[in-house]
Amino acid sequence: MLAEAGCTVLEIATITGHSQAHAQKILDRYLACMRSLAESAIAKLDDHRRIRDSLQTDLQTA
Repeated sequence: MLAEAGCTVLEIATITGHSQAHAQKILDRYLACMRSLAESAIAKLDDHRRIRDSLQTDLQTA
């Protein structure tokens, strides 16, 4: 939940008492399972593709 809220690995480690390396390992394993992060990533990818395609179209018609 801390990662979903936007906390850094260092912030998460400080709160949970884990080392930064161990906190990162935990996040690497469990963040892949978090649906909201996956949905956010797909939305960002879709936005990026739309912007890229729009710029390409603008360049071709200019």
